[in-house]
Amino acid sequence: MNEALADIAAVADPVDRAKRAAAFMETMRTEAMPQARQIRQEAVKELRAEGKSLAEIGSLLGLDRNRVQQISEGRTGGKGKSAAPDNSES
Repeated sequence: MNEALADIAAVADPVDRAKRAAAFMETMRTEAMPQARQIRQEAVKELRAEGKSLAEIGSLLGLDRNRVQQISEGRTGGKGKSAAPDNSES
């Protein structure tokens, strides 16, 4: 990813550079972020399976216990937004 950003930053034409940066940001939003959310959710579920409480996980991750619960349930932090819960382990 850093190499891709360096390549974009090296584009001489500012219009082309801005367009490439916008395209990269859209790719991150639509592809990388959902994958990162799933990885984080799975890690939180793993910690829960080990017997850690929401408060303990929150302390480890620097998050409020309510946010840890949201992550565990597959909910995003945005108002009115909710990712489809990951039921693959059900």
